[in-house]
Amino acid sequence: MRTHHLTEKIQGRYHYTIGPYSEPVLTVKPGDSVTVETLDAFGGKVKNEKTKPSRVLEFPNVNPLNGPIVVEGAEKGDALKIQIRSIKPRGPQPRGTTCLLPLFGGLSSTQKSPSLQDPLPEIVHKVRITEKEVSWSRRIRFPYDPFIGTLGTSPELDSI
Repeated sequence: MRTHHLTEKIQGRYHYTIGPYSEPVLTVKPGDSVTVETLDAFGGKVKNEKTKPSRVLEFPNVNPLNGPIVVEGAEKGDALKIQIRSIKPRGPQPRGTTCLLPLFGGLSSTQKSPSLQDPLPEIVHKVRITEKEVSWSRRIRFPYDPFIGTLGTSPELDSI
């Protein structure tokens, strides 16, 4: 068994859909381990609380995906067992980003599903992250419980 390292440099171009049209960036054998350097949902473009996501993001290209990673011997219809052993924040002072965006998300009207409320204001909040907690402010802290994001296998004929 071997450990592979999928760094940002090896990844190169990120994808925003899962499908058969993306060239694999890594091939592994069953039982191999992979460490992956991921980007945040904004591709690292929302640098601080003054950055307006509406000005730096290209919707719908949010939530960049690593891969594809090919598992040797896997065939159409196979089930793959993936174990996430750990998720560690990156950088010397890791930060997370949370946003409210006008006409985007589950808390707001959208262009496709309007409601009677006014659009939410555009707000960016950066939070500090350690391996134990997320600091919303000096007084408000949450246990660090990272979310894996998107993980899946490619459909045969189309992208999702």
